[in-house]
Amino acid sequence: MERATLTLDQLKGMIGDGSVDTVLVVFPDNQGRFVGKRVMGRFFLDRVAEGSIEACNYLLAVDVEMNPLPGYQAFNWDEGYGDFSAVPDLSTLRLVPWIERTALVICDLVDEHDRTPIEVSPRRILQRQEERAAERGYTVNIGAELEFFLFKDSYAEAAEKRYHGLVPHSDVVEDYHILQTTRDEYLIRDIRNGIDAAGVPVEFSKGEAGKGQHEINLLYATATEMADRNTVYKNGAKEIADQHGRSITFMAKYAMDEVGSSCHVHSSLWDAAGSARSCGTPTPSTTSPPRSGTGWAGWCTPRGSSPSCSRPPSTPTSGSSPTPGRPPPSPGASTTAPAGCGWWATARPTGWSRASPAPTSTATSPSPA
Repeated sequence: MERATLTLDQLKGMIGDGSVDTVLVVFPDNQGRFVGKRVMGRFFLDRVAEGSIEACNYLLAVDVEMNPLPGYQAFNWDEGYGDFSAVPDLSTLRLVPWIERTALVICDLVDEHDRTPIEVSPRRILQRQEERAAERGYTVNIGAELEFFLFKDSYAEAAEKRYHGLVPHSDVVEDYHILQTTRDEYLIRDIRNGIDAAGVPVEFSKGEAGKGQHEINLLYATATEMADRNTVYKNGAKEIADQHGRSITFMAKYAMDEVGSSCHVHSSLWDAAGSARSCGTPTPSTTSPPRSGTGWAGWCTPRGSSPSCSRPPSTPTSGSSPTPGRPPPSPGASTTAPAGCGWWATARPTGWSRASPAPTSTATSPSPA
């Protein structure tokens, strides 16, 4: 799949004529954030582009407030924190349109001595999964929908308030709301256009089911590419909001009296010919996930504290009280399910998948998303 990014030769030209003077050399941490260094353009070309930068390996063993956590075998106080090397993946080079004269490249982490991959790094874990699929003749494509809340408070104001009593950017629920999203457009447009210009193709934005809640949908891509794009998008959206004196959060649930924000992940398997492939035919087995004619339809079976993929229930039970935005339970189905259930992936000719209740008959195809 074509990537809208820079080549190294293009970057050399831009550094040469002064249109780029800084390269963000970054990698994702365990919190899904970019960490790294701001590298001068000339030094990047001379030493980093075909080499690496070094970073402390504690960065893969911290919490959201950057406190080192105990319990990690790979990186810990007992053995002493050292460095690993961040090697630029030059296929990810891109401009950062919302920051003056700045480019960005995403790195893979390797041991600073023997240059072997850091297998526990987030990007490497996903790459291994893609490699396993490729060994079986498949490519995994992912589409993502990330929701966030927009607040009138700046990040500094939010911190001063200890993140309590933040003021949503909207006084009304703005799900598909055109009038309210017009009021937000001064910022949301900048996010859409900025992210798209940074090599992250955007389909559209829309208001969501909370006050100040928005969703921006990205065009599908292969798994690691989509993860890269999501990280560019989330980081960029926050930086653009900050430039406008506003703040946003992608937290799953920022307030108990407000709806949550989700990350809908649509996945499909493609074969070497570039066709979306089904995952099997219907099976009557009740001990393994049922399959539809177009892919895994899934179901939930509580297994202690371990979640499993599952088919969302599609018809209500007498007296059931479904949660808004979620399908009610099926007759005879358990009303308790482990966290992370209620989604499934469907391979379709267009490469898209559906994230709403699965059809009750395998002869019925899901309506277009």
